[in-house]
Amino acid sequence: MAASLFVAGPGIYETTLTRPDLYADYYREQFELLLKNHGVSLEVGLSSEPIPVHFSLAEHAHLEGNMPAERRLLLRTDWGFVHQDPAQGLRMAVSAGANVGERLMDRGDRPYGKIRMSATDWLSRVEIDPSRIDDLPRQFSGGMQQRASICRALIHEPQMLLLDEPFGALDQFTREELWAIMQDLWIKTRPTVLLVTHDLRESAYLATRICVMSSRPGRIIEDCPVPFERPRTAAMSYA
Repeated sequence: MAASLFVAGPGIYETTLTRPDLYADYYREQFELLLKNHGVSLEVGLSSEPIPVHFSLAEHAHLEGNMPAERRLLLRTDWGFVHQDPAQGLRMAVSAGANVGERLMDRGDRPYGKIRMSATDWLSRVEIDPSRIDDLPRQFSGGMQQRASICRALIHEPQMLLLDEPFGALDQFTREELWAIMQDLWIKTRPTVLLVTHDLRESAYLATRICVMSSRPGRIIEDCPVPFERPRTAAMSYA
């Protein structure tokens, strides 16, 4: 069971729960944890209808509740982040469309129909069938989850995109497919990207320059430009 509450700004918000006999204490605790940095107080009432899903409380370990306010604001506006494990960046009990559109809601975009259209467009860009916009990420393969993560990270047009080994856990075919998608998205949107990877071919395919770091303490010991023009192909990364 999932619940949701969209917070537009500081104030007093009211929401409702189905089956409060089972979930009220748990949801109250989790809402307060998630919203304590927003100046929000919570009242729990009764309802015969489920709450529209905006975020999941079932998988909350990676949420932003304890993040400093300045960093949380940057993550929602100027930064995008793609984790190695997409489950760390997606809300697995919330639809793919809600995951992707959440950053637009965070910055105050309206109405919901327009946000949904943007989410559909971005899912199409990473070759996820738009008909799956209401599916949960846990129904996706690992590769599709990472595609959704990329949409979530780019939909709000961040200035900085941070990629933490985002393709490392994928099979080679899916990995190269996502390299091509990532390159196409970069050519169109041109954010500054910091990619952490152990794959030299991946670096050669995606990077403008490659920095090699030493083991602890981490230091840059080699810094070289990538000589290939864009767009690149997977075959060029073997050169």
